[in-house]
Amino acid sequence: MVRIVFPHLRGLRTETRIEYQHWRTISDRGQRAVLEWSKDPDPDTLERKLAEHLALSEPQVPPHLRPRNMAAEEALGSAATVLPAFLQDTAPSVSPARQVNNNNIFMKLPLEIRNMMYQYCVFYPPAKELYHAYYSQQRPRGNGKRTSGVQRSTPTIYLLCKQITREALYMLQRRVFVIDRIPPWLMGHSNPLAICNFIHGDTLQNVRYLELRVAFGEGDYGSGDVWLSLVIDILSTLAPRNSIIELKVLIKIHRVDIRHVWTRELVYYELLLQQLEDWEHKHGNRPCTVQFEHWVIDDPYAYRTGFRNPLIRRHPDPLLWPGSIMECL
Repeated sequence: MVRIVFPHLRGLRTETRIEYQHWRTISDRGQRAVLEWSKDPDPDTLERKLAEHLALSEPQVPPHLRPRNMAAEEALGSAATVLPAFLQDTAPSVSPARQVNNNNIFMKLPLEIRNMMYQYCVFYPPAKELYHAYYSQQRPRGNGKRTSGVQRSTPTIYLLCKQITREALYMLQRRVFVIDRIPPWLMGHSNPLAICNFIHGDTLQNVRYLELRVAFGEGDYGSGDVWLSLVIDILSTLAPRNSIIELKVLIKIHRVDIRHVWTRELVYYELLLQQLEDWEHKHGNRPCTVQFEHWVIDDPYAYRTGFRNPLIRRHPDPLLWPGSIMECL
């Protein structure tokens, strides 16, 4: 088999060149598959095939509401548990006699029922919601200047009592915090605002399941440099202390056939991988903390790599593809 080497990739690592060629191959196979399904006399063939691939790719639940498999956390032990000291005390805060006379109906419910209720109100806010809060709070101060961050507050459910806080945090730690958009980008600045303007550093360091959805190839000049700066910002916040059990990096690959864009983007792609590898080696709590998933975007479809015949789903999708760098520029 003769391997094609594109001239514009000669300055990159061999692994990167092979991976780029794999993305192009996946794009071609995906396009051919969609074309064949579209030619079928049965008009429902395309939708049926897409539904089959959709069932194989991801559960149809928003990522920030998706519970995680706790086997990895149990194997890791208590090293990843970072809670305030007063919440780690499992002893009841009041005497049994006082608990019986307590008029709090919620606490009289079985724990299983309370956990079902927490499912509806305990989760990390989507990135879009965090950033919208910033815009809604941008009112000029007395000197006419605007603030550069967002006013952060603790949700009420974590302020009610020790027991509710402990139970709610237990549920929150099984959620996935998803960052799928870049923070707001102020006019005249070379980079978007730091992530800690929107989520406190201590909160980010207590996240156990983090998912970054990084986009390459968006815009006329690509988007890798912007996402690289955001990922570096996040990793630097997690470097001093973190509780990460799984850091999933979902990479969206746009317009893979445009050479002048990817000559530049692949450089940032290599830098991104290097940053993640270094962080995992120095600060990861266990091996294989960082997990990757690649999707080649070819509107109106997306093809997942890693398979001989790619998984195919529609793009955009409000669950898997909720954000774009172009929405924040």
